[in-house]
Amino acid sequence: MRVNRTLCVIFMTALVGCGCARHAEAPAGGDGASSGSGYDVPEPGIKPEGERVVGEYIVRGEASLERETLHALFGHYGLREIRDLGRSRFLIRLTDDPGLSVIRELASDEERIRSVEPNLRYRAPEPPSDASSPRG
Repeated sequence: MRVNRTLCVIFMTALVGCGCARHAEAPAGGDGASSGSGYDVPEPGIKPEGERVVGEYIVRGEASLERETLHALFGHYGLREIRDLGRSRFLIRLTDDPGLSVIRELASDEERIRSVEPNLRYRAPEPPSDASSPRG
């Protein structure tokens, strides 16, 4: 059973890694939805609607990217929080979400911002409910 859990963790890590890489390659001006570009296919295990956290975005930038720059860019959309996630990544929370395409358009004017992605909810698959399985 321990091997199965290890394989599940490895598999989920690979899925999350592939999903992030694919989203990072999305065109900067689009929101990745139904554009015919191949980005409209949802990640395995993620529903296409309702799985992003509305008003939350992950901003990845150069090491010199500062909170003040993010506040200047996104402050007029009700910027509630800028959380430093480390490695030049920030979580921004907006009360008045204009949508991914608008956020990316604003970010494209700042050379220190590399990418902006919606904050997605990832869910691990439910473990099997077979209580008779041996553990160990």
